[in-house]
Amino acid sequence: MGVYEEEGRRLQTVIGKIERQIDKLKRIPRYYGKDIVEQALDDQRQTQLQNLKIAHPEPYFGRLDFQEDGTGKVIPLYIGKVGVQDEEDNQLLVIDWRAPIQVCFIPLRDKVTEPLMNRRMGK
Repeated sequence: MGVYEEEGRRLQTVIGKIERQIDKLKRIPRYYGKDIVEQALDDQRQTQLQNLKIAHPEPYFGRLDFQEDGTGKVIPLYIGKVGVQDEEDNQLLVIDWRAPIQVCFIPLRDKVTEPLMNRRMGK
């Protein structure tokens, strides 16, 4: 199977999982009572439903491949407008583009900018 076919299958899998989550959330009746905990839970469900609706047509727009030093394993991270989590195993399917994933790049940034900072400081 080629790369494009594999990516296409993954995209369809993610869309299917999103559709199942949307259907599940739509079947839960809205809460209009006075219990503050139930109100908060209902708000969380509605926010999750709105995020899933945003993600549904195009779950992600990019992919970052990470490989830890000394390992041969590449971990793909899919980046989208909103984060999507798999309900079955709680694994992230899509990472919100606003998530603080930049922490992965801080050591690289420091190594790249160190010579520049040394020149500016006269070292």
